[in-house]
Amino acid sequence: MVSIPSLLLGILIWLFTSEVKPSSVEKQDITEKREETKSSFFEMFKYRNVVVSILISICCMAGLWILYAFAPLYLTSVGQVSIQKMGVIMSSMGIIGISTAIVIPIFSDYFGRKKALIFFSFLAVLAPLGLYLFPMGWVGIGGLVLFGGMLGSITPIYMIIIPKESLPVHLTATSSALIIGIGEVIGSFILGGAGTLADSSGLSFVMIVSAVASLLMAILGFGLIGTNSRKTKTMSNNVIEKGLVETE
Repeated sequence: MVSIPSLLLGILIWLFTSEVKPSSVEKQDITEKREETKSSFFEMFKYRNVVVSILISICCMAGLWILYAFAPLYLTSVGQVSIQKMGVIMSSMGIIGISTAIVIPIFSDYFGRKKALIFFSFLAVLAPLGLYLFPMGWVGIGGLVLFGGMLGSITPIYMIIIPKESLPVHLTATSSALIIGIGEVIGSFILGGAGTLADSSGLSFVMIVSAVASLLMAILGFGLIGTNSRKTKTMSNNVIEKGLVETE
């Protein structure tokens, strides 16, 4: 059932969209740049934002999957809530998560990708930390509902937007795939390791790991080179307009 919407969207894209072909000038420019850098796959690692985004991706996938996988069990076993109440809590978190998926990218448009990632990663810490400190109270549940979906809403910033704004056009797709792939593979191993250790250390251990992962995301965010296409575009337009006025 979960796969059906993705399958339908894939069919719609296949039927109703067409490949955007670059102009002859753009094509020549892309070809020249590709020739300059195709000698090494590791060209992308020369860009600091790619390396930092890979590390952020590992932390985000680990923290996100641990929280989503273990929160229902944690609520019913440690928090002592009923299965029905747990369902309401997780559904509420999902609804709030939809709004954050809209708010966070808009915030990044106005204040920068780096600031958005750091700020909302810090807020994401409150979801697992609240459950760990207050598993049976409304403080912990409220933190999960309000901030539990933020890690998922942050992913487009470091997976797509920052690479697109940091790298030449012929490297953006590959860099995004690299960030996503490494993050998901290593993140899944961290998820499995945390679950294994939870058997001996207690279920609360996984919430600590999720909180630490979110905190590391925020700290790693300080290593990014800030990008903001809207602000850059506005500055460029102002320079152009000023130049035209001085010319006149």
